[in-house]
Amino acid sequence: MFAAVGPWSASVILLRGFGRLDVFPPGDVGVARGLGELLSLTARGALERLVQRLGDHRGYLYFCALGGALLKKGLIHAAG
Repeated sequence: MFAAVGPWSASVILLRGFGRLDVFPPGDVGVARGLGELLSLTARGALERLVQRLGDHRGYLYFCALGGALLKKGLIHAAG
């Protein structure tokens, strides 16, 4: 029996596995929270508007959020 792959999983595979920087995983609560803090986004829908404005480079935003979360947890360190 096969498990279904949803939009978030498919987007992460495209982004991280195939390097498709035009993709941003929809509904990622952790990324939304992290970017909200990082960019001081307070309005509802502000992240979605930002993602759309970045067009074919929206995947970079996901990696910035991921890197910021890892830095905050001390799992990676900024280059010195």
